[in-house]
Amino acid sequence: MASAIRAPLTPQSVNVCVDMQQLFGAAGLWPAPWIERRREAIERLAARFPERTVFTRFVPPEKADDMPRAWRHFYERWPNGTRAELDPGQIELFPELAALVPPAKVFDKPVYSPFSGTSFPRHLAQRHADALIVSGAETDVCVLATILG
Repeated sequence: MASAIRAPLTPQSVNVCVDMQQLFGAAGLWPAPWIERRREAIERLAARFPERTVFTRFVPPEKADDMPRAWRHFYERWPNGTRAELDPGQIELFPELAALVPPAKVFDKPVYSPFSGTSFPRHLAQRHADALIVSGAETDVCVLATILG
C-alpha cells in the first residue's frame, strides 16, 4: 500500500480555491448540485488563512470567436455561456468567499487550469509556494486540471 508524504504546512503553503462562483451554484448556468454541500468546509478553509488563499474564477470569453479550436466549438454550441449573453454576476465568487478578498487574491482563467494562460504560476513562484492545498467543487474538471497542472 502506498503512503502519503506528510510534511508540515508553512507560511509559504497556498490554499487554491477553484471556481467557487455563482456560475456553478444552484442558480448558475452550469450548476454543480454538490457545490452547496462543499461550500461550508471550503469557506472555513479559506477564512482560516485568507492571506494564503488564492481564488480562481472560470471566466468565459466575450464571444466564441475569442477562443481557439475546441473551445470555440463549445461556445458556438453554448453561446449563452459567453460573456456577451451571461449575467456578469454569474462570474462572481460566492459572497462569503468574495468577502475574503483582499487579502486573498483572485486569478481569472479562460480554461480549466490556472496554470494555462494566466500569471498564476508566476504568483506562486514569487510567493515561494512550497505546497498547494487545492479545494473546489468541480473535482472532475477544473479542480483536477489544477492539480494536474
